Amino acid sequence: MTATARKTFNTLATWDADELRQKLAPFRSPGPVTTASSAVDEPQLIDEDDLPSVPESAPEWLHDLLDPEGSGGDAFDRKYGDRSRAVQAAAVDLLRCGWSQDQVLTALWRSGPVVSVALDHRGQNDTKALAYLKGTVTKALAFAAAHRRNPQDVFSARPDVEGSTQGGSIVVPGWPETQVSKAEAEAARLTPTEIVEGLLFADLAALIAPGGVGKTTAVLSAGIGLALGTYAFGREVVTSGRVLYVTGEDAREQLAARRERIMDSLFLPEGEKQRVRENFGVWDVSEGGVKLTRDLHGNIEPTPVARQIVEAYKDDPPVLVIFDPVVSFGTSEGRPNDNEQGIIAAARQIIRGLGCCVLLIHHTGKANARDKTTDQYSGRGGSALADGSRMVFVLTRWDGTGAAGSARPPEALGSLEDSEVLQLHPAKTSYAPRGKARTIWIKRTGFAFQFAEEETKSAEQVHAEQDRTVLNELHQRMGRGEWPTKRALEDSAAGMGMARQQVRLALERLKGRGRIEDRTLPKEERRGMRQTYLCPVDGLDDGGESLMAQDMPSGADGGPDPCTVGGDGGDDDGLF
Repeated sequence: MTATARKTFNTLATWDADELRQKLAPFRSPGPVTTASSAVDEPQLIDEDDLPSVPESAPEWLHDLLDPEGSGGDAFDRKYGDRSRAVQAAAVDLLRCGWSQDQVLTALWRSGPVVSVALDHRGQNDTKALAYLKGTVTKALAFAAAHRRNPQDVFSARPDVEGSTQGGSIVVPGWPETQVSKAEAEAARLTPTEIVEGLLFADLAALIAPGGVGKTTAVLSAGIGLALGTYAFGREVVTSGRVLYVTGEDAREQLAARRERIMDSLFLPEGEKQRVRENFGVWDVSEGGVKLTRDLHGNIEPTPVARQIVEAYKDDPPVLVIFDPVVSFGTSEGRPNDNEQGIIAAARQIIRGLGCCVLLIHHTGKANARDKTTDQYSGRGGSALADGSRMVFVLTRWDGTGAAGSARPPEALGSLEDSEVLQLHPAKTSYAPRGKARTIWIKRTGFAFQFAEEETKSAEQVHAEQDRTVLNELHQRMGRGEWPTKRALEDSAAGMGMARQQVRLALERLKGRGRIEDRTLPKEERRGMRQTYLCPVDGLDDGGESLMAQDMPSGADGGPDPCTVGGDGGDDDGLF
């Protein structure tokens, strides 16, 4: 804060209510008070007696910032560390609480820390500083409108075809009901409400992970960020609000205990902890009986549970509803795609009824877990869940090798000692820009989480790293006196931190560039169909740099390298 701004702030702090009204008088508009819906009207200062109280549910940093008798404390640092962004965030939060533009502007103008920001931005000129805050409120109103949540539907109102029955049969709508009017088309949005920047939107999402990787605790951490309006999975929360966690596996007591430990690791003040407890609900159905689907005369369809959830929470809808794990809420794994499609239909009833995101926690398939696949079809069962979800994330544990183009965790995570490292792969993001679909690295130390995003690599860079990894494995096997084969390398894919398909493609690339070749095995090593082995041709890539992590090793026990031995007893020339 500059000396002039500090002087202005100290002066504001000494004014009583009458003096403040007198000072604000030249800036007030004699006209009528505008409302939050008057988007085209410029906000004006009003009498401070007309200001409502800051909602108790508002975060502590906002209370501190708007307290005319306080100093604002470290409110800016606790929110963003960026004072301008914190001022706009305060305006957005107040508008979402139902305040008018005039009320928001007046609350900001009577806040010493906010005024100091405005003065710093406008050369310590009071008139220009007020204009700066008016512009901030106007922008905040546009932002709040663009990210509003429609509790009735993610996009727009639609005919309830499923509910329109007569005599037990569906009533099919005619042309008038199916035509889209000009007004509806112009009001339509390309994407639903953004909840977490470039990550979660008000639609169906799935998180896939092997058992024991810590997905439940990671989701609890994200839920805390949503309840407080801070960060989730390292990304900024755009639309904060309540969270409902429906658990079909872990008991309510366990989830509550974990959540408390996470909040302790964040050093949250008691006020913010209580806000999380009030806005983060846990519904324990782990004893069974609560299903999203049922088998009715051979057809799998949604149960009434989804609509009952909508009815129970429609007056104060959450931004996120979590079902963990999804297998606990289905009917029949014998018909995986039908079962998953029924769950999707039930989830969409909740999404459109509450205007929220539904997150389904799903387990990885056994083969996919072994192969460490990270695509959208990594979950157990059928493909319907991945196809029907608009967002699919795969959570994996980093094996510590840095192989397969995964590189090492970003330096921003610091020391990895006594910590576990996870990777959150955005396998499918229908609404986010491609540039946002980056792997999120997670360092977990106890119940403390730290997040960082890896640098974007081109496909060529990833392929080059995978090729080096495979070639290094080839040399290590030769160093042990083995005769490497394609099958043997594919079987060791997990140890290299790769999928079998990635190893297969790397071998094809290396062969295509002439870096490895098939050679005939010595007669005593041939078994049935196994007649050849893989051998490097040279140790340089196309740019003249070594592809190997180390020089070509000699054979085991100091013996000759396998590639220098002729396939038919020594007739082939040695490689070196």
